[in-house]
Amino acid sequence: MTERATELIERLGTVQRAARRRHATAADLSLAQLDALVYLAGCNRFSDTPAAVALFLDATRGTTSQSLLALERKGLVTRSADARDRRVQHLRPTAAGRRIAAAASADDLSAGLRGLSAPELTALERGLERVLRSTQRARGGRSFGECGTCAHLRGAESGDMSCGLTGEPLSPDETHLRCAEHAPV
Repeated sequence: MTERATELIERLGTVQRAARRRHATAADLSLAQLDALVYLAGCNRFSDTPAAVALFLDATRGTTSQSLLALERKGLVTRSADARDRRVQHLRPTAAGRRIAAAASADDLSAGLRGLSAPELTALERGLERVLRSTQRARGGRSFGECGTCAHLRGAESGDMSCGLTGEPLSPDETHLRCAEHAPV
């Protein structure tokens, strides 16, 4: 049973990477550049730094830096210094960058997943999250989950949400974004 599940996950990964390569080529990007752009389009304001991109992509900082510089030159990402710590740089996709990221995320695999019933999709997501988290833990990696599923989220019951690590308020939209500091509940 485990062998079959592993084979299916690997095959889905292969199919997904092939689709991503096609999107990257169509947008005149490398696969690493597209992956960085897609990550930035879905991360929160605490996780939009070059270091977080490198961690998420499991890439070196040098490789990541080159990808991010290329995205800036192409007008797909903007860079700004942090208001509190000028050494920290934040990266945000431009409108053109968001369009490319959205197109790359709306592929055949996404369409196939939409064909599942809500209970099937929920069960699949929970199972895959457990597998991913245990694999990441075994390798010493971070989970990069959504704020809404994080142990640091405060005030979800009242709707007055904030991050327990930073103390900063969170909008409902932000709770659906990836965070480098995510701690599974």
